[in-house]
Amino acid sequence: VHPSMWDDPYENFLLKSKFKWNGFNIDVSNLRDRVFGQCWTLNSQETDALWRIYSPEKDGVRLKSSIKQVFAPLVAQNNDWYISAYFGKVRYFNQERMKKVMQNYVLKSLNFGLTNGIDIIYSLMSKREAFKHEKEVRLVYRGTPNRSDKLHEYSINPQKFIHELLFDPRIDEQDYQNYKEQLQILIPKCLISHSDLYKGPDFTVIIKDE
Repeated sequence: VHPSMWDDPYENFLLKSKFKWNGFNIDVSNLRDRVFGQCWTLNSQETDALWRIYSPEKDGVRLKSSIKQVFAPLVAQNNDWYISAYFGKVRYFNQERMKKVMQNYVLKSLNFGLTNGIDIIYSLMSKREAFKHEKEVRLVYRGTPNRSDKLHEYSINPQKFIHELLFDPRIDEQDYQNYKEQLQILIPKCLISHSDLYKGPDFTVIIKDE
């Protein structure tokens, strides 16, 4: 998706900034409108917070893949050995440090005339510590210029791309079974399971008369 769709107002700060050079406005729309991001987590264990944030309707699915398979569809789409993309860990800063990081990237970009692409990437890899629990990694991709759509769509091979699926612990069990039955036809080698995060313990208390 286009970074403008991310909720955190501190994100995408560099490309949202207004630039002036010798009193003249600098148009950065050619850069801003062609950058897209895809967000993943390094959390190997599910968390209550991520289910509640990213599955508000209680019907979400956690998907596991690999860096290789995340890149492969983009390479295939471009029909070339070269794509303009980057995959890396998000860095987390406290609020004051984040403001300094933002200012530093904006000033550097003015000095380089926004030609230093790595600064644009790093600016998209910076978040506040309030989001540290996400342990986020991101794919940043530069698409074709002069586009107004907010989504960059491309085809995947689900049998290669999807390694595991974990359904929201709050989804109805019968709905889960129905989805699983259909998905096993599409991706037969994929591990599909239903989270038991909110399943209560089953205790048996044995009371003996003396």
